[in-house]
Amino acid sequence: NARVYALGLLALLGLMLAMGNDGFLLPILHKLFPASGYMRFPVKLVMLTIVTVPLLAAYGVAECFGDRARPVARLMIWVGTAMVILIAAILFYAKWYPEAGEVWNNTLRSGLSRMGFLAAILGFLLWRGRRPLPAFTTSLGLFLLLAADVMTHTPRQNPTIPRNLYQTDLSEMKDRPSYGSGRILVTPRAHNEINRTFTTNPETGFVVGRLWSFANFNLMESVPKLDGFYSLYLRQYHDLWIRIQSGTNKSDWTDLFRFVGVKQFTAPAGGRVFQWMGLSSAMPMVTLGQVPEFLDDETALKRVSDETNDFRSVVFLPREASSSITARRSTNSRVLNARFKTHQIHFDTDSEQPVMAVVAQSYYHLWKASIDGSPVTLWRANHAFQAMEVPAGRHSVALVYDDAPFRVGCWVSVLTLLGLAAGWAAGRRADASPSVSREASGAS
Repeated sequence: NARVYALGLLALLGLMLAMGNDGFLLPILHKLFPASGYMRFPVKLVMLTIVTVPLLAAYGVAECFGDRARPVARLMIWVGTAMVILIAAILFYAKWYPEAGEVWNNTLRSGLSRMGFLAAILGFLLWRGRRPLPAFTTSLGLFLLLAADVMTHTPRQNPTIPRNLYQTDLSEMKDRPSYGSGRILVTPRAHNEINRTFTTNPETGFVVGRLWSFANFNLMESVPKLDGFYSLYLRQYHDLWIRIQSGTNKSDWTDLFRFVGVKQFTAPAGGRVFQWMGLSSAMPMVTLGQVPEFLDDETALKRVSDETNDFRSVVFLPREASSSITARRSTNSRVLNARFKTHQIHFDTDSEQPVMAVVAQSYYHLWKASIDGSPVTLWRANHAFQAMEVPAGRHSVALVYDDAPFRVGCWVSVLTLLGLAAGWAAGRRADASPSVSREASGAS
């Protein structure tokens, strides 16, 4: 069966690619398609194996009930025996060479119960091969056995908590900033303290996370935050945040926190671990009139993270922007009617000369800027944020997030689903054709 061979090759390919640079295929793939190197964790490619192995298993189960049922039954017995021997070997190894903290009784219980499920599943298939059952009964029985195996192979991995903990406003923060008006900051000290706090009670852990907006718990309070969940950090912002967390080279980050609009931050409190404190000098999210300085990336990061700066007066831009920017320092410029929406920022400017408009949100190439409807270049400012040059006079500025690659991916998914549906329908017609032909020949 060509499909079985194709699925088998895909399963093997997934395993070999998941080995990363320790295997020989992934380096070859990187050379042929350099863009594939953007995947940070090659182990994700094991998804090919995860998807194809169940399909291979389905073909194997189908063989149990066909013309080759007897030789397949013998093969299943041999494979089952080999699996039992492997489980026993793992148990003996765990007994004589236990890992730190390993409880032998738990390992033994797990191994014996898996032997039981293996015997039950193979026994059911062998019994079904000798005594025909309706397809639904066979599918249901096999599904229940597999589901019981999956649900009992480890203690409950994802605990649950009462629903009211999601609904109740737990934060004690006053004057919460909203999107576009400012941010909150969990200081590195508070972050590390919360991160090192372990509890066996999931309710307590959840409440602590919400009280102090740990990681991305701020989303539940609809409060913007200076950091978030690490896997979503953009590269330049991550460079800056690592320096903030390390606390090296600079003891006072107040100037940067003002620039990004921090209005509430965690501070030590007597009798309590932390309390929320206000920062009254936060800058607006959009500012005008800074004098541009043109620096390379390394120097810009150093200036932002290692020195004290007045971000109301200066903005650091890439060197390549120097030939395009004519704006200079301006104190007679205003931001009017700033509006912040999902994936959109709109504001008006009024200035007597060309000025820089600086937006304190992370730079990403899919954000597009326009002035009075005409596209303009959006520059990376202060190493990790956004800026553009606005002409003199009164103008309407828009920043819109336009993710064309995401739309392409959606269309690929839709076309893939349509292709699968068409293939399924064609397969159904092909399966029905022989029976129709036999009925026609019998009638003749």
